[in-house]
Amino acid sequence: MRIAYGLDVADQNDKYISIVERGVDIFTRIIVPGRYLVEALPWLRHVPMWFPGAGFKRDAAKWQRDIHALRTVPFNAAVEQMVR
Repeated sequence: MRIAYGLDVADQNDKYISIVERGVDIFTRIIVPGRYLVEALPWLRHVPMWFPGAGFKRDAAKWQRDIHALRTVPFNAAVEQMVR
């Protein structure tokens, strides 16, 4: 965080580090080949979220907020710090 954004991190319970840890956890789940049926059957991306076999859509909906925070929270903090 210091190198990329110029943000200092706390030794324990840092909000930026917890955001990154959640992002890494999501990434390690996504990167496993064959985890989601949509990889083998691409047409499943068009089925509704409640449809059997569309668990990837429910997971993506849960993870969307964390991934957005991973991209924006440190950047916005760095911009705010530069403004000050």
